[in-house]
Amino acid sequence: KCNITLGLINRHFMKLPKPNFLILYKSLVRSKIEYAASVWSPWSLKVIEDIERATRIVKNCIGFNYEQRLRLLDLPTLRYRRIR
Repeated sequence: KCNITLGLINRHFMKLPKPNFLILYKSLVRSKIEYAASVWSPWSLKVIEDIERATRIVKNCIGFNYEQRLRLLDLPTLRYRRIR
């Protein structure tokens, strides 16, 4: 669901400025990822990688690894947000 939502955002708002993109990302994508995350808390690397895949198709971030994308968008890791 998150990848579909992110794809729609990327497709329909291609030239969206970074602050506006972050608003859409945080409200539509990250909220789905974090829903009840403290309860199900992913424990295997496979599950964590599947969850983080939702950030891999973020526009203007192709060619960056996960940590670089987070730094570029000034976002905390999902693990940090889950612990917090």
